[in-house]
Amino acid sequence: MSQPAATLPLHICSTPEELVRQLRTLPPVPKVLARLQPMLADLNTDVGDLAEVIRLERALAARILQVSNSAFVGLGARARSIEEAITLLGFREVRRLMTIVIGMQILEKPLPAYGIDSKTLWRSSIACGIAAEEVARYVDEDPNAAYALGLLHSVGMVVVNAWASMISTDQRLVSTGYPDEYTASERALLGFTNADTGAALLRRWDFPPSVVEPVRAQYQPVLASSHARLAHLLVVARWVRSAVCDGNPPPVMPDPKSMAVLGLAEGALPEIVPLVTARLDEATSTFGIPVSQKASGN
Repeated sequence: MSQPAATLPLHICSTPEELVRQLRTLPPVPKVLARLQPMLADLNTDVGDLAEVIRLERALAARILQVSNSAFVGLGARARSIEEAITLLGFREVRRLMTIVIGMQILEKPLPAYGIDSKTLWRSSIACGIAAEEVARYVDEDPNAAYALGLLHSVGMVVVNAWASMISTDQRLVSTGYPDEYTASERALLGFTNADTGAALLRRWDFPPSVVEPVRAQYQPVLASSHARLAHLLVVARWVRSAVCDGNPPPVMPDPKSMAVLGLAEGALPEIVPLVTARLDEATSTFGIPVSQKASGN
């Protein structure tokens, strides 16, 4: 029988940062990430320089070539080298694919404390990335930045899962559904949420504030110390993600404050959902994830 989160010792780690420091089972950040981030942020980066850094991580390079030659990308010619992949795809598309590949390295294992398998986690993460990108197009935000934000929005669950699994293999966290999801169980267990641990992990990995702060404030955008508009965007993207992955829209709409901050009409959401669904089906097929797999509860 699962042990209720509230019966476990509270506040074993006083801060999300302390929890991240103490855990030894977290996925390692790709060693090239620190070098790639500033290069990917600069559209004037030399293609040869970028390719040289990507080649330092063999698995990363192989995945970029695989994805660039996939039906999802739909190129007329096949790339035989990283340089060709960059040239064929274009710099912005390579930046998006790099985000996907890095995300796959981070979000590749099941989360037993949440009752989520690896396919469900990945499908949900991809869906939120695509949703954030599509919403960004509606509200004049950078789609590439929004995609990275959506893709990594639940990375803090990896941290919480690792800690909860050390306490008890029977530990289960419970979702109340959109918009608060697992936060009540997480607070009962730790005193903070996956949004807090996700921000701490991303900060440790030197992700920019434009990703860290919206992830931290995704459940309470009004508390964002910076990039508040992106935090509100993530609120809406999570709603679209749930509508797509669960097959039905959540019974609760996004907070009207978030919609107002973005200048997004409620009627836009039904237009975005089928776009995200179609792109998610393409992406899951490309990455070998069954299209019929449904995400649940995150």
